[in-house]
Amino acid sequence: MACFFSTRFGLTAPALTIRLAAPDAPGAQGFAYGGGVIHLEQYRRSTTTTEVRGGTVTVGADELGFVGVIAHEYVHALQIQIDNDTWAPSWIHEGTAWYLDALHDQVSGNHDFFKSRPHLLWFARGWRGSLREMESPDWWHAGVGFLAIERLVERSGEASLFDFYRQLAAASDWQVAFESSFGLTAEEFYRDFESWRAEAVPPWSYFSGVVVGPDGNPAQGVFIGAVRSLPGSLASATDSWVVPIGVSGDEGMFRTSAEPGLTVLIVGTEACGDVGFVSNEGGLTRDPGAARRYTIELEGVSGINVRLPRSPEDLCAPEDAYTWNPIRAMGWRD
Repeated sequence: MACFFSTRFGLTAPALTIRLAAPDAPGAQGFAYGGGVIHLEQYRRSTTTTEVRGGTVTVGADELGFVGVIAHEYVHALQIQIDNDTWAPSWIHEGTAWYLDALHDQVSGNHDFFKSRPHLLWFARGWRGSLREMESPDWWHAGVGFLAIERLVERSGEASLFDFYRQLAAASDWQVAFESSFGLTAEEFYRDFESWRAEAVPPWSYFSGVVVGPDGNPAQGVFIGAVRSLPGSLASATDSWVVPIGVSGDEGMFRTSAEPGLTVLIVGTEACGDVGFVSNEGGLTRDPGAARRYTIELEGVSGINVRLPRSPEDLCAPEDAYTWNPIRAMGWRD
């Protein structure tokens, strides 16, 4: 890792101590850098399967999960060594660490999915806050910070990232160092980034609508999820990938994020678990072959009307009922 930064940027962080700790160890500080010490916290990562556009990615269990973030904290060590711990906006400070950690991961051949551009791009789509909001040390977003730094590198090259930190210590404020390093003011970059982001990183799509009971009145507290691949039966639905679940609220309305693609909606209640697929007519069916397919585009699908044949409390079907497990239903595995 140190060889990568030395060869590519001519930088090293000498005399570093790496401190490993179990999560419950006294004095454990999570993942952090400070005072010449990189703090890493061990954690157990279970095998997970995550859906991406065009397929799935399986991440194997890793007892040494803390090793994956060491390059990120090493970047912070380099930053502080260069600028003498001068304040910089969080989106630059953390975004640079995320960007260079991902770059190191790519060059070294590790290819951690959660550091990949497709994942960070997807992650950034879920937050619409501005870079100005991310100036605060109390708030930053990994995906948006990564993309902002990527945009700066496209404009000014990799060398500009550490040039900014070299100038930061001597500059009257960070904006002076920013303009000198990247060739435009921070305000100009904010406008440029938001213009680019609106086209290249659109918000998540949503499917939305309303759930009504047999009397036509809004039904609250009904779960609305979605499976991408049609399961063989209703009982096998939770073994398929399910996008995050929405719950009908006031006036029976629901709104849930969804990636573009074919989606089949599935309805459930807390008392009964999954009770049916949404049919072509807007009612419920327990037959996967009769379920309606929705095509989610970037703009999403709105105006979905779901009509329950009975009240939510009376929808349980003993011959096919099973325990509702929202964690598994959201795609996670034990």
